[in-house]
Amino acid sequence: MKPLPAPGSLLWTPWLIALLGLAAVGAAREMASPAALLGPPVALLGVNLLAAILANASFRAQPALLVFHVALLMAALLLGLGRLTYQQGWVELPIGEAFAGELSGIEQGWLHWGDLQRLVFVNEGFAREYGPDWRVKKKRTTLRWRDEEGVWRRSELGAGESLLLHGYRIDPTSNHGFAPVFEWSADPQATPIRGAVHFPSYPLYREQSHSWTIPGTDTAVLAMLLLEEAVIHPALGGVFPALPRHRLRVTAQGETRDLVPGDRFPFPGGGELRYVAMSFWMGYRVAYDWARYWLLAAFLVASGSLAWHYWRKFPS
Repeated sequence: MKPLPAPGSLLWTPWLIALLGLAAVGAAREMASPAALLGPPVALLGVNLLAAILANASFRAQPALLVFHVALLMAALLLGLGRLTYQQGWVELPIGEAFAGELSGIEQGWLHWGDLQRLVFVNEGFAREYGPDWRVKKKRTTLRWRDEEGVWRRSELGAGESLLLHGYRIDPTSNHGFAPVFEWSADPQATPIRGAVHFPSYPLYREQSHSWTIPGTDTAVLAMLLLEEAVIHPALGGVFPALPRHRLRVTAQGETRDLVPGDRFPFPGGGELRYVAMSFWMGYRVAYDWARYWLLAAFLVASGSLAWHYWRKFPS
């Protein structure tokens, strides 16, 4: 039986890369958290590379080659640390609403050290210009946010642009839609409860309906948006958000009514729902990944040092 290769041997490299590939497939299929799957093979690759640098004198005798391998080692460490400390999720905000410090679909590494409560930003509005076949031509999103000194600022983001705030990257997504605002009163003397209901992303989903249970009750409500004119014409395009003529078909406690803004729906079992106005919601992806720019720098250094090595070895 042959002994195992020594630490730092190149014979370990293809096996460790294969292990990293399997971990990447497992992470893509959500078999476990990316940090749990990718962390061990990245750490092993880093240890093997460090052992190779210490054991192989040829690395130390050639500065460019040494810088290349050190950069690769730093990239491996940054990749591992980045996966252990990252966080990402998404949030849907109606126009005029501030981020409340909570994300949906949240993923994060074991050692995440960010603080969502530091993020203070408001969805001030957005516009998407569509061409034929519902293809997006232009994007604009307006955010108002508070910096570290407590000063409110405003940013207008175009396609591919992000807001960087306290180490987090805030990206508008392609998800947005209608958000009718309702008021619910349990009885005439009670203070109404106001809230917005988010219909499915539009125009991704042309049928717009949503069901929910009124907070504090067991009353189920189904609302369906009935558009009386096209928002985005399939041949001519259009701009979203837009407020076309519409009705809301609301069903609750066995009764169905069509409402326009200002209409009230008294429930047979008590209580009243009032359709206040139509608003719109926008989806945002919020991600914390401090290592991404350092990782890019490490790869640039590795590429430059490798080019330097071959230029010195094979001068023209």
